Amino acid sequence: MLKRLVSLLALPALALAQEPLERRADGGVLLSPAAGVVLALDAADLGERLSARPPYLGQTLRVGVAGSLPNLLEALEPAWEALSGADLELVALPLERLSEAEGFEEQLDGLVAPGWLIGELVLGAGPGALPLETFLESPALPPTPSARLLNWDGAPYGVALEADSLLLYWREDILADPEWRARYEAETGVPPPNPPTTWEEVEALAQFYNGLNWDEADAEPDHGLALPLGEPFTALEQFLAVSGPYLVAAGEAVTPCNAYFFNPTTLAPLVNSEGHLRGLERFSALAATGPSPPPSFDARAAEDLFLRGKALMTVAPGALGERAENPARSLVAGRWRSSRLPGSLSRWDACEGRWLQTDAPNRIGNRLGPDASGFVFAGPDQEAVYSLFALLSSDALRDLERTLAGGFGPADAEAPGAESRSTGPNAGYLGAIEASRSDPSQLPDLRLPGSVRYRLALAEEVRESLLGRLSPHEALDRAALRWGEISEELDSAAQLAAYRASLGLEPLSAP
Repeated sequence: MLKRLVSLLALPALALAQEPLERRADGGVLLSPAAGVVLALDAADLGERLSARPPYLGQTLRVGVAGSLPNLLEALEPAWEALSGADLELVALPLERLSEAEGFEEQLDGLVAPGWLIGELVLGAGPGALPLETFLESPALPPTPSARLLNWDGAPYGVALEADSLLLYWREDILADPEWRARYEAETGVPPPNPPTTWEEVEALAQFYNGLNWDEADAEPDHGLALPLGEPFTALEQFLAVSGPYLVAAGEAVTPCNAYFFNPTTLAPLVNSEGHLRGLERFSALAATGPSPPPSFDARAAEDLFLRGKALMTVAPGALGERAENPARSLVAGRWRSSRLPGSLSRWDACEGRWLQTDAPNRIGNRLGPDASGFVFAGPDQEAVYSLFALLSSDALRDLERTLAGGFGPADAEAPGAESRSTGPNAGYLGAIEASRSDPSQLPDLRLPGSVRYRLALAEEVRESLLGRLSPHEALDRAALRWGEISEELDSAAQLAAYRASLGLEPLSAP
């Protein structure tokens, strides 16, 4: 799709910078979603309704926001109200509430939530997300790229507003420095890996550099690795990222021998497998090379530590790459690199009950990190809600989102699988994100009803292990027990059918 982003201009002398909307005679508009920037959209970006007149006068859209609020949604609110004629009311909903029916007591027209909530919204206790075929086929509404729709059982149910992938970031200037390299090799007997391609290499680097004053930012000791562990869902994603390659085989289909959350034939929880255990042990060792105590350190704190030059490495979404090159936020511009997440040289085979060794690191993609998707609920305002989500998902608005987040607009992506080098405004980290998200070997999503409850249970037990209250083995055994109880409460047979559907597997034959 041809990008229709015409300008992001500073317009201090024009009244337009103070107005959220100006309509053009050709049906296009100029939106001013933030001070000093103007976005030009053609009529084709808007669809017939929005390009002709404010089509939803007098309507009030109540849109719930579970989890993080996309920057773009908040910035676009005044311009959207002027464009549509509707009032937009955003209702904050703690993600934890959405695990039970009472979590949806709010009367909502739509919901912005992580895409993995789709199973709950299609089959669970929620209000029920609408399939979007009717909206997608209408020329009167903004077009939505099909790749940004979330499907359940072959039908589109959600619009992806913000989708990312976790990457490994590191200080290239430190890992490439001859003096530090010589010191590392003298003390460890091996040259420092640059870049690290396994979690074992990440741990070795983090342990060596942790507590040393390797950065010139100040005289205080620096950290090896900063992981955001203070928020349960964020900490869980970090654990999934580290443990995934110990279980999921690159290039192989999902089978009972190659699964992560549940056995797809029996729904037996797998989270206390030998692979998960080694993953949690590695995760705990990695967490110990950062700020203490680890479980109190949130995502913003971990990001700031890296940007201030106080952490050699971090695991973070792609937006960190934009901020790392912004001198208003970062002291490390031009001195960092990023890549897809590392892997492992060994993987647990659940069917053979043994560890398999690999010649090359077993590296898999991931769709972790910020994940905001728009779901439309039944009601008189459903078309207006869809048109809002569709507009937010357009290429032009996504480019603006990167700019508002502190980046520099569109960047050239490197070839899939390539490491991404910081080269100023066009840092190729976007290529690393795309390579990770498009890899056919992915850490699977947990998208069945009860997904919030499953995630919280695992996050809570992992935290107990990080705090030293439980051994990794005890924590994962407790998590598996709780998962089994949740499945039984929600009807194990129905959960198994939903789990297989979420993975794109055929239903099991009746016995």
